[in-house]
Amino acid sequence: IEIFKTHLRHWAIKHHIAQIAVSDLLKILKLDLNLHSLPLDARTILKTEDISNKIIDLHPGKYYHFGLKSQLTLKLNQNDFEGEKVNISINIDGLPLTKSSCSQFWPILSKIDELEQVEPFPVGIYHGKSKPSNSNMFLLRFIEEMKILQTEGLNFNGRIIQVSISKILCDAPAKSFVLCIKNFNSYQSCTKCWAEGLFQNNRMTFPELHSKLRTNEEFYAQTDQDYHKEASLLCDLKIDFVTCVPLDYMHLILLGIMKHLLSFWIKGNQEVRVFKEDIDTINEKLKLIYKSTPYEFSRKPRQITEYEKWKAVELRTFLLYYGPWLMKPFLKEQYFIHFLSLHCAIRIFICDELIEKYIDYAHELLMYFVSEFGNLYGYKYINHNIHNLIHLTLDVRKFGSLDKFSCFSFENYMHKIKMMLKTSNKPLSQFIKRVNEFDTYASNKIEQKFYLKENGLPW
Repeated sequence: IEIFKTHLRHWAIKHHIAQIAVSDLLKILKLDLNLHSLPLDARTILKTEDISNKIIDLHPGKYYHFGLKSQLTLKLNQNDFEGEKVNISINIDGLPLTKSSCSQFWPILSKIDELEQVEPFPVGIYHGKSKPSNSNMFLLRFIEEMKILQTEGLNFNGRIIQVSISKILCDAPAKSFVLCIKNFNSYQSCTKCWAEGLFQNNRMTFPELHSKLRTNEEFYAQTDQDYHKEASLLCDLKIDFVTCVPLDYMHLILLGIMKHLLSFWIKGNQEVRVFKEDIDTINEKLKLIYKSTPYEFSRKPRQITEYEKWKAVELRTFLLYYGPWLMKPFLKEQYFIHFLSLHCAIRIFICDELIEKYIDYAHELLMYFVSEFGNLYGYKYINHNIHNLIHLTLDVRKFGSLDKFSCFSFENYMHKIKMMLKTSNKPLSQFIKRVNEFDTYASNKIEQKFYLKENGLPW
């Protein structure tokens, strides 16, 4: 019966079965005399830990710390890690839980660079009706733990493993929050250079192409008083805040620039907008693409008039694959060549082999894209995203292809977080319990089989 309980527990955890459903199943199973000793409550069989005394207040909500050391040890054990050094990527972002309320999570997620196929894991998580009021207090427990790991290393299976932070990945608003710097729409908001924004037509623009680059020493000294809001506790970790906080192309290029271009083509002024009858033709072509999309693509294309609802993967497929073919007959030549420069540059930057040969050419294409953007679409639209294209090459030189420092894997885990929640009641407790249950499941592989008494067949 104990083996049966183990299998049942692992099945429920693996498939995210709601506790109420597990409890109902237990009542049915108990009708069998051989299974009469099963518990009635799912919490008993799932071995759900009471975590109420471990959740702490963090204004204006609550916070729970899973622990970086314990999570790292678990992941390394699961994957039989034999290396001597671990580099981790950190991601922080907000996650709205429902459309009808302000309830939101702010998880601190981490990923082991050496284990590319292993999904991110939570280090800590905050829940409230708005983001944490102070980023230093929000990150305090993570920073304290990371400082110990940096100095003492991780004791793993009798050997000491060096642990380092390779990069911090955030979208622009989260980056401002975490680093305690000005918001992305402020005059001094570029994390890579000293470019000063120009406020025109009620918009913050960044037309300057050749501003002085920032340095890590300047960040620690807070040389630019118009850039910093306060000192960040992350400075205790001795990170290079210029080179180790790269630009994420999922938010910057796909959800930012590519969606911006589509808005010009569909809803822009007469000079750039695609004709109504041409939009209908484009939608017909998209229907053909929909029917023949290879299974390697996770999402099939939707109508171009629905671009505002497109996910990042849909925008990526458009930019890298069928976008140039689709738009060539309908964009004026100067607009198409301009779009093609972005397509070619990003196509190079997603492939290490192409980067090795054509990185300088890709940089020239991006500089052309930025320099011509104002002439084609209006200088008032050269926003934070457009400006940062001129710095993307520096991050590619350091980290390699764009997918090596993108937020895609973290965004996928964010979706998984929402899938773990079965009701809107006590979402923080729900998530913590599901993670702890899954960690227990993952660390205890089932090797034994049990047999049905009547026929002796293995389960």
